[in-house]
Amino acid sequence: MSHLPAETAGTTPLVEARKLSAGYGGLAVIRDIDLCVMPGEVVALLGPNGAGKTTTLRALMGATRVQSGDVYWQGEPMTLPMDRRAGAGMSYVPEDRAVINSLSASDNLRLGGGDIAESIALFPELEPLLDRRGGLLSGGEMQMVALARALTRKPSFALFADELSFGLAPVIVNRLLDAVRAAADDGRGVLLVEQHAEKALSVADRAYVLVNGRIEIASDANELLRDAARLEQQYLGGLTREDSRARTGSFNSASVRTEPH
Repeated sequence: MSHLPAETAGTTPLVEARKLSAGYGGLAVIRDIDLCVMPGEVVALLGPNGAGKTTTLRALMGATRVQSGDVYWQGEPMTLPMDRRAGAGMSYVPEDRAVINSLSASDNLRLGGGDIAESIALFPELEPLLDRRGGLLSGGEMQMVALARALTRKPSFALFADELSFGLAPVIVNRLLDAVRAAADDGRGVLLVEQHAEKALSVADRAYVLVNGRIEIASDANELLRDAARLEQQYLGGLTREDSRARTGSFNSASVRTEPH
């Protein structure tokens, strides 16, 4: 079963996981994950540390082996390796920002097929930094390079973004999340893993909450944002699955349709 917003029922998801389990060395980190991302929306993927958020992104992108279940891309099974998925229009910004220290900012942008002019239009503050080596950029500047590269490469239909805000000042985080929201408004689908739940929900349309490798909540983002303090308690507390079920009944009743395949 895939959790789809009622207003997009009947529309083919851009990317979808069906009963997806994945992990490392034979150990499943995520189990029976059902989620989807539609064109033109931001979907937040929330959960305590170790819940499996990064593994979910990596499995969708083809960087982590799928143990069971399926990934679908524009309605068709996706089994290609990571580089071929990138060529099909999937873009991934990992938590480590993936900037090569010895290359200039401009070369880092070109390396992933990013467009320099479009990157500067997206983040004008990068223009005077184009000749600066990646290792001399600040954390926020590195993240701008990584995000600009992902958003300006061609083709780019879906963005998987992992912890864009990690270690960054709030003003930089807001710039990055505004760019993510604008990308979705331009028609891309975005799956956003973010440590700051309220910030993520403020730009998201829908959200999933992972606990111990399983999705416990699938909800409209505004529904979760209205009770953000309670969500933060669960999100940061590293609850067991049983604790999660006991404390989040009202979230589970949010108005999200569950559609059969």
